[in-house]
Amino acid sequence: MQGPRHSSVRECLIVLCAASSIVFLCGSCRQRAAQELSALERQQLGRACGDDAERFRQRRSTSGDTIAATWPYTNHYNIAKGRCFVEISTTWDTTGPFRNHTLRIVYDAIEGTEVAKLETVTWFDNPAKADSPQHETFRVDGEEVPAQSDRLSDFRALMTK
Repeated sequence: MQGPRHSSVRECLIVLCAASSIVFLCGSCRQRAAQELSALERQQLGRACGDDAERFRQRRSTSGDTIAATWPYTNHYNIAKGRCFVEISTTWDTTGPFRNHTLRIVYDAIEGTEVAKLETVTWFDNPAKADSPQHETFRVDGEEVPAQSDRLSDFRALMTK
């Protein structure tokens, strides 16, 4: 028998917290949830996150944001942070000099806000050369952050934890 389906990740967390016999503050509940979620609970949170991601894309489309509404995306419920994220990514090449660009933008699916974006550019003097230098530009709230920052490691972990 399956449990009830919830329309958002936050509703799932509320139900999970309410089911506990001990009353936790929200941060403590997330910490407990990250440690004790069953496979079924993780699956329910993942499904709810998928639904939230689709609603996020519909809201972006309605507001005229064609990038967030049409580019390829993945969604992930980050248990450690207790949030649903949507990552939009694309790659493109330019010539003269040859450059390969990769752009990753992560949004909070519920709030609809941009969490951060990472652009990686690889310059090729010779496209056949495998060890060409890369340049990464990492932005949080529109401000450039050094690529060696711990915040970049945190960004890369958003879609995996």
